[in-house]
Amino acid sequence: MIENIARNNGHIEVTLTGNRRVEVDAVVALTGYRPANDYAGELALEISSVSEGGAGLYRAIANITDCLCTPQVSKDDFATGEPNYFFVGARAYGRSRTFLLQTGMQQLEMILDSL
Repeated sequence: MIENIARNNGHIEVTLTGNRRVEVDAVVALTGYRPANDYAGELALEISSVSEGGAGLYRAIANITDCLCTPQVSKDDFATGEPNYFFVGARAYGRSRTFLLQTGMQQLEMILDSL
């Protein structure tokens, strides 16, 4: 867990639990939010009422409870109901807690390769 963040010579010094310190270039927070749907309010999107992410992806990953498991999904699982409009990464997972950044990168590569 992060206990302190401070600037140090143009970098960011992060103090972690146990007084461990790391120097980083950026801190990215990827959890603890609800997906924003208002920007796409005029699109006919299929959004899961459970996860608030894409409905197709929710159906594909609904039974996965281990966040370290990389589910086998297809491009079609990211379809939103709008042609060539996809939710990827954390946005695709919505409020599902099993998202990993590595999984998001794999999703993005799969969709870009298919276009």
